[in-house]
Amino acid sequence: MNQNLVSQCMRDHRKSAQYFINYLTDAYADIKKYNARLIETFESHDNAKRQRILTSFTNICLETLQAEFSAGADKCRIAKLLDYCCYVISWDDKPSYDELMIPMSLAIILDCRDVVRNLITKNTLTIISDRLLNYLYGCISSGTPGWDRRLHLWPEYAMLDYVFMVDDKIEQYRALRRYLLGWYNNHANDAWYDNHKSDADTYRGYWSFETAAIAISLGMSDDDFRGVEYYPAF
Repeated sequence: MNQNLVSQCMRDHRKSAQYFINYLTDAYADIKKYNARLIETFESHDNAKRQRILTSFTNICLETLQAEFSAGADKCRIAKLLDYCCYVISWDDKPSYDELMIPMSLAIILDCRDVVRNLITKNTLTIISDRLLNYLYGCISSGTPGWDRRLHLWPEYAMLDYVFMVDDKIEQYRALRRYLLGWYNNHANDAWYDNHKSDADTYRGYWSFETAAIAISLGMSDDDFRGVEYYPAF
């Protein structure tokens, strides 16, 4: 991986180009290791062991995808990584919230909805019981999503309600922008919060992929949010 090329393309400058090169080198080594271990579980038909491996493997895949975006990967590379990520996550019996929300959001952003269909099929009940996931599902499956306030919504996403309380496009933009500006602090209880300050080299970037997916669904563009912190613009 060329340091000068990464430096020119980087989307996140909280860390250096060399940091992301080192991070991704280690991440891909881990992916190779976990992939080999996962294959062994299929050969031995050991589903319990497979699920234990997947707990770590799916997390590494998703974090690698985020780090690649931070380092400046283009749409083609992110789409290929997303495809692989969805394949791995689809084997997990209990994927995390982010392991559903981020791939679904990226599928909308990249307009490659087919890549998440298997993941959605295996987790439909979880998805349709959550307000945000159900909205993203509507974007992917029918193109006519609905924001159903009867469904559960985690507190860190509560400000999204204001986006769908108004029909005026300008007011929707303002509400989504307010959500984005408060996005980081609203995730103060998440394990990744403030990890750019850690010496453990666990930082992979802070990106609100759901904001971009919602913006696209409402007819907004990257240019409307370009330069706003945490917005994942290509």
